[in-house]
Order: sequence, then C-alpha cells, then structure tokens
Amino acid sequence: MKTTMQEKLTISTLIDMREEAEKMEKDLEIICTRKQLGDLLSDTEVTSADYNVVRALVRGDISTFMGVTFHIKTPPPLERGKITVDIAEDSD
Repeated sequence: MKTTMQEKLTISTLIDMREEAEKMEKDLEIICTRKQLGDLLSDTEVTSADYNVVRALVRGDISTFMGVTFHIKTPPPLERGKITVDIAEDSD
C-alpha cells in the first residue's frame, strides 16, 4: 500500500497507518517531504533511540522506520506566478 502524506507526520499517524496496512496484509510505503520527517523528529512520542533512527531517515541514510518504507519527495522548483500540484496515485 503506497500513500502520500498530506499532513503532519507523527508516531500516532504511523501506528494507525501501519495497522490499516496490516489488516489488508500489505506492506506500507509512504511518500513524504523532508519537512514531514522533520515533524516526526519533533513529535514528543519519539524516544531518544527513535530520534537517532528518524534523524538518519531525514538524512537519507536509511529508508525504513517502524516497518514502514519512506520515499522522500523533493518539491519541484518554484516558478514565479505558477503553482504546481502533484498528486501521487496508489499503485495497488
């Protein structure tokens, strides 16, 4: 199951999404931004051990956390007077 994150990324959100994927017997892959991974670092539920793993995720050293595979989406360059919207479709 592949999903694009449109909200703040938290441990609670990851747990809920992972539970849904497990019910459907699917692996979970999330497309998110570096900002959203940064939000995860500031989540008060992230333990000190988790913090180091999430920090490595933000740096791109690893691509999985809590059994979830992350794909970091780099936003397109901004163009003056133009807004670009990119919506990823579920590949399943």
